[in-house]
Amino acid sequence: MAKNIIKKHGAAKFARLIELFRQGKSGTDVAEEFGVTRQRVSQWKSKLGEQHVSFIPHPEVSAILEDNSSSRISV
Repeated sequence: MAKNIIKKHGAAKFARLIELFRQGKSGTDVAEEFGVTRQRVSQWKSKLGEQHVSFIPHPEVSAILEDNSSSRISV
């Protein structure tokens, strides 16, 4: 699929596509920029990589968790 996208849109646009995916741009935004449907963007996204979402607690929350686990150990 990557080769087909490069053939149709060029290597620079392919790099741009991957960057847009990395930035989390909406399917609508990507579709408008590439002149394709949102469905096509969704197909590209699923074939070219995986999207991972993670939750990273604020440092204050991590500190609270560490304090609580330390106090449990020492009890």
